Parts: sequence; C-alpha cells; structure tokens
Amino acid sequence: MEPFEMDDMCTDDNLKAFMQETYPVNGVVTSDVLTLCPIVWDDEEGWIGHIDQYETQTLDEIEGETMDGIVGSTGEVSLLHELTHTKSFLGTSVLEDREQGAGTDAYKWDGCFELAGDVTTRDRSLTNADTFAYFCAGIYLSQCNWKDGTCKDPATADDDSDSSSDSDSD
Repeated sequence: MEPFEMDDMCTDDNLKAFMQETYPVNGVVTSDVLTLCPIVWDDEEGWIGHIDQYETQTLDEIEGETMDGIVGSTGEVSLLHELTHTKSFLGTSVLEDREQGAGTDAYKWDGCFELAGDVTTRDRSLTNADTFAYFCAGIYLSQCNWKDGTCKDPATADDDSDSSSDSDSD
C-alpha cells in the first residue's frame, strides 16, 4: 500500500478530521477516506469526552455549557459532520461546508446561525454539514434550550429573553 499524502493538512491547529473523496491505491480509486489528525488524541486539545456524558447529566450539571464546547471536546459530532460528506453515507445527497459570506465557512454555532439567519444564504444552511451535526447534537441533548448556543433551562430560557426585551422598552 502506498503512503497517503495529507499535504500537511493536519498542521492546521483547528483541524481535527477531514474527508477525502478518493484515495488511489495501486491504481484503484476508493471513496470516502476519513483522516483523523493527531490532535484528536491530545488530552488537552482533542476529543476528551463523549457526548453521552452530557446526555446523562442533569440539567443543573450541563446548564451554561456551550454547544461549541461540547462539540469541540467530543468526537461523535465531528465524526457525524465528516460522514455527511460521504457518498457511502448519504448517497448523492452529501452535505458540504457552506460559506456564510466572503469565503468564510459556516462552522460552529455562530457560523451556522448566521448562515441560516441571512436571507441570501439561508438555503445553504439546509445542506451545510455543521448545521446538520449541530442540529443532531441539539436533539440528542434536548434537555436544554439551545436558542443562543448555550444550555439553558427550557422552563426559564424564554423568561430571560422576555425580561430583557421588557427592560429595553422602559
């Protein structure tokens, strides 16, 4: 087997995993190669937990956590993001890393939120890999209201926004 050329992609400190569509081996092209960068195994910067640890916590234990923090420290959501790029997972309906504007990919909570909130890019949010991955994480961790990307008690989260809008009108 020939060694795989990553073109130094894993030297980017923010890149934990990526998909490549083809990989030539002895003249044969296979699809959907997932590369996990060495940083994912780093105890401080990598995937140091699992998403199910949050699902089993009480609301009091998880309240205040950010979706970006959970996704960044657990591998499952990142792997789901990468799998949405593969034809073997989604067929011809593969998802992409969509741009939210000026060449910036719509990654993380703010990127996905801005992509969906802008009428000129809203349709791209439906086929954005991170939007799908964050949506799935939010459904899995449904004990929280994730309206602003932070876990809040669903019983009081709307009260917080109502009180701030009331104080603005005073």
